[in-house]
Amino acid sequence: MKKLIVLILLSALLMLTACKKPPEVTMTGLIFSENNGVYEYSFDGFLLEDIKLTIEYSDNTTKEVPLTRDMLSDYDFDLLLTTGEHYIEITCEGRKLLAEITLTAPTAVNNHLPNLVLYNVVEENEGTYEAIYCTTGDGSFASFQLQYQFNPDEVTNVEVVKAEGLTGSFVSNVVEGLITITYSQPFPSNHKAAVFSIRYQSNEKHGNFTLNEAFNNRFYTADSMVYEIWSMGYFTR
Repeated sequence: MKKLIVLILLSALLMLTACKKPPEVTMTGLIFSENNGVYEYSFDGFLLEDIKLTIEYSDNTTKEVPLTRDMLSDYDFDLLLTTGEHYIEITCEGRKLLAEITLTAPTAVNNHLPNLVLYNVVEENEGTYEAIYCTTGDGSFASFQLQYQFNPDEVTNVEVVKAEGLTGSFVSNVVEGLITITYSQPFPSNHKAAVFSIRYQSNEKHGNFTLNEAFNNRFYTADSMVYEIWSMGYFTR
């Protein structure tokens, strides 16, 4: 009889143990994987994913993740399109970190390059991307002309799309590995906004388009300044 009671008690204990839910794993900390949050990069080579974060969990495990666009405010992201020393707030799963990021570029003019720049590259679907271009600084410009070249064997279904709300004359042409874009408007623009985007399919997210140096790539600002567009991929973040 005693043995039966013991067996019943053991069985009940095992059932309670089996039914008990494991403790919920929660995030307990967020730290920089290296450099304690202090970084220095060349302006033309910095990508958000260069900075790695380590998430710490209550079960003593960790996970390393790259810095992504959604962890930054619009204001802080825009700062990373300028040279200089920047203090950037990073938010990940409700936790915040402050990074000191210095971007150096000896060719920058007044901390901005007065060009169109590659603002962001978004993966719409696997292998399908949209590269978004905007202006730097205050966004003042009157017109521009440029021509890209790309390898049609590696980059396909290329389409140029004028940014929503952009007024003026915008003409684009895609043919035989070349993209030609010209833009002008009757009144100078004085805002920072997207100008156009290029949608495409490729195995590579970055580095698919380069300026054709044989073309007269020029950027004309509202105050009649003329700048050569010397690179379009340097601002990829």
